[in-house]
Amino acid sequence: MSALLAGERLVETLDGQVVGESATDWNWPFARELLVLLLSVSPDRPFVAEWYHAINGYLLAMSNHGDLRAQLQRAAVVLPDEPRILFDRACRAEALGLPLYQAVSGDARHANRPGTSVEIPSEDKTDAEAETLFRHAIEVDPAYAEARVRLARLLERRGQHDAAVEQLELALAAKPDRATEYYAHLVAGRVAQARGRLSESLEHYVAASTLFPDAQSALLGASQAAAMTGDVQAALSSVHRLSVRSEASDGDPWWIYQIGAGRDAKGLMTGLWARVAK
Repeated sequence: MSALLAGERLVETLDGQVVGESATDWNWPFARELLVLLLSVSPDRPFVAEWYHAINGYLLAMSNHGDLRAQLQRAAVVLPDEPRILFDRACRAEALGLPLYQAVSGDARHANRPGTSVEIPSEDKTDAEAETLFRHAIEVDPAYAEARVRLARLLERRGQHDAAVEQLELALAAKPDRATEYYAHLVAGRVAQARGRLSESLEHYVAASTLFPDAQSALLGASQAAAMTGDVQAALSSVHRLSVRSEASDGDPWWIYQIGAGRDAKGLMTGLWARVAK
């Protein structure tokens, strides 16, 4: 059956709770079928990859994991070894393992909605899928710094601190963009703290707060690390830097970690439209 005739319903959630349902958007399968036709007459795989990555970013930014699931399933068939697609697939799997989405499975209200179900894998299962996909992305593109950072976070969660440090060092050596470098220092701070290297942990949190001076996550991490080293003055200094600006949604990239490439959805879409216009 054509994807255009599918009538799948999606469960809507907010803050870990089921709040309703909606229909899938037919525009996405329609566009994907057009791309299949495009590839049959013109093997413009770079454009197809750019389209998928841009739309993946948009859907991630909207937290539309229902339409994104079908999008990524098709992308995995059309572009199985494209690093950006592997990265997007991994980001979705990683996001489903975060508490915000894991809590949805425990919301009993969805059970009273006939014909709908919440299909969220367990944290261990979806994190394992994300780890595999991040590794694959790195195998295809060893310079993919953010894939290394996110892989390191998952390794840290499993207590594989040495492996996490290796990935973080490679990511930082690649001189990534500011947000990715920020994520790298936050994860490195966690890893160093878990290894009992508190001074090193503090250095990473300070480096993160230098990149984003108002970022709440970095300042609180630095304060905790300083307190654990016995430096009360430094701990208080970091806390005193918290301000109204620290509450702004764009002040701390950690607040939007779960949307992956969705951080740059506007830029990706602008670039895509520029290519279409040529």
